[in-house]
Amino acid sequence: MELPDTLKNNLRIIKTSVSDELFDKLLSDCNNMLMNVIIDNSKDKMKLSWSSDTKPELCKAIYSDYISIIKEAARNNYDPENLSDYLQTTGIFNHTQIQKLCQIYYKQIKTPMVLHLSSIGDSHQCIVDINWRLDCCLKTSNNNYMNNCIYHIKLTTKRGGTINDVDFTCTIEGLHELVYKIKDIVRHMEKLVQRNCGDKALK
Repeated sequence: MELPDTLKNNLRIIKTSVSDELFDKLLSDCNNMLMNVIIDNSKDKMKLSWSSDTKPELCKAIYSDYISIIKEAARNNYDPENLSDYLQTTGIFNHTQIQKLCQIYYKQIKTPMVLHLSSIGDSHQCIVDINWRLDCCLKTSNNNYMNNCIYHIKLTTKRGGTINDVDFTCTIEGLHELVYKIKDIVRHMEKLVQRNCGDKALK
């Protein structure tokens, strides 16, 4: 299990703004919302009671990062000991917070989350690794002088335990376009998260 550095940094910033009492409340609310999403209980998805003195941006960040931790733990089939050991190495949560998070994860979230991920996780290929190589093409048999940079990209994908490689080449312009489209997907996903944790849930 490995969390992105950006997520770890976000959690460290959040940690300085959240008391233990507020952490317990937010953890409970996040757990309720996550369970409603898993069982597709749309009627109760937004029935949360975020603290009125907590910034909406902070609530959204906590919800998003908590989901990432639970998803990765369930995807790797972690038990409470595995998750506790990993969270201790990150230095993000204190001992009491780790115990509470692991307890909720194991008793309430793990089994339904594993089943939920298994129902959707194998239907599409997931990118698990990326390798690239940069070549400078000075000339070809058709064009004496090109002086172009060519990127060789290899995406390692996984579906149902089967590993496959997707190889392609592109110019710097093509790579920029690919990165732009990926960032556009990220922005779209962030909007979906914000919609699920919107003003109605924060009041």
